[in-house]
Amino acid sequence: MSGPAGGGVFISYRRQESSGITGRLYDRLAARFGDAQVFMDVDTIALGVDFTQVIAQAVSNCTVLLAVIGPGWLAATDEDGQRRLDDPDDIVSLEIQTALERDIRVIPILVEGAVMPRRQQLPEELAGLARRNAHVLRHESFRPDADRLLEAIEPILASPGASPAASDPAQVVPVTADPAKVTSGRQTMPGGSSTQRARAKNLQPTSKQVAESLEAAAQYGLQATSDERVRGKVKWYDKDKGYGFIKGDSGREYFVYHSFIVLQVDRDLLAGQQVTFIAAEGRRGPSAVAVLRVPDMPELS
Repeated sequence: MSGPAGGGVFISYRRQESSGITGRLYDRLAARFGDAQVFMDVDTIALGVDFTQVIAQAVSNCTVLLAVIGPGWLAATDEDGQRRLDDPDDIVSLEIQTALERDIRVIPILVEGAVMPRRQQLPEELAGLARRNAHVLRHESFRPDADRLLEAIEPILASPGASPAASDPAQVVPVTADPAKVTSGRQTMPGGSSTQRARAKNLQPTSKQVAESLEAAAQYGLQATSDERVRGKVKWYDKDKGYGFIKGDSGREYFVYHSFIVLQVDRDLLAGQQVTFIAAEGRRGPSAVAVLRVPDMPELS
């Protein structure tokens, strides 16, 4: 599964009810913005990989998410008769929830005569969808409807900072860097009292801990852009789902999965918490690996 390179459009839809018109929409988007800028389907997820993490990374690498809503979208059920939207592992729900949490532009696309769901009809995690202005896409007027949508999307993709990728890609080196080198003197701690410096030294990750984090990252196909540690703060982290995002000091955002956090006491992160990490790149965008929490360190602020 891969997302658009350097930002783009993610199409969220249910194959059972809207694959036909969604396929037409994909063709128009790809013709206008290029295949690399449009993502529609889960193609391959490696064995043993947490699919929620894969989805979160794919969505996070996009600038716009189109939520295609058909007449059966709200009430669709699984083989047990349970509403799919109420399933925490429902792929469509995860896609939209991730986009809403990341403040990605979400545009509901109403097809086949569907109407916008009301807030009380949606799970709490998707309630924000009800406040998004929708676009109607009809078979009988598909071309003009699609043209209006493309015209609305184009300035969003072209706006400064729309792409989550860095403007100048860093040189990529294998993620299996020497853990000892990664932990030796890479965390800059200017100034501070001798007590603070001693405490900071004790917070340095061990080679074994970093190796475990790098190994986990390698399993997801990630590659480190450098063995230099990057500083940043946790934007948000969902400990139940085990993933979140870190905003680096440069302003760039990085996906973080619980396996990428260096184990100290536990692997939970808190919003606003200062961290250092190794920046890595994968098919689904930037990630933070070998993440080390730096609590109560004013000299790093």
